[in-house]
Amino acid sequence: MVERVAQCPIGGEKVDEAAARVNATLVVALLVAAVVTKSPWILGYLALDYLVKIVAGFACSPNCMVSRFVVRMLELESRRVDSAPKRFAALLAGLMSSIALMMAYSFHSMFWFNVVAALFIGVASLDAFADFCLGCYLYGLLPKRFSAALVRH
Repeated sequence: MVERVAQCPIGGEKVDEAAARVNATLVVALLVAAVVTKSPWILGYLALDYLVKIVAGFACSPNCMVSRFVVRMLELESRRVDSAPKRFAALLAGLMSSIALMMAYSFHSMFWFNVVAALFIGVASLDAFADFCLGCYLYGLLPKRFSAALVRH
């Protein structure tokens, strides 16, 4: 298991780490499907899902709903973690999916679409299969003033 950096400040909201890992696995599957099918529509869906996570919260995200259902069905052990690092990670993932989408549609560059999608697959795979959330790690490195803006009170 990877040792994590202390993540301050923290908020009062908690999320289920098991559901977050299932969600990351779902994201990896969708990203692979996007690259294989050359479909920017899948990245458009992911960008929208991340926007919902950022604006309305994890409870409203379709991917998170599916992930919670899978956790219940498989009876995975729940581990509650602070949501602020996960929210920051969702912000970064939303940016990555939006950038890949822009590469495909605005710049008509499937090469850069594939590059950004491959990077995104790598980062999501770290979370899904190695229990290492790069966005959460980076959140712990942020200056307190900046990270405090991401915590909902």
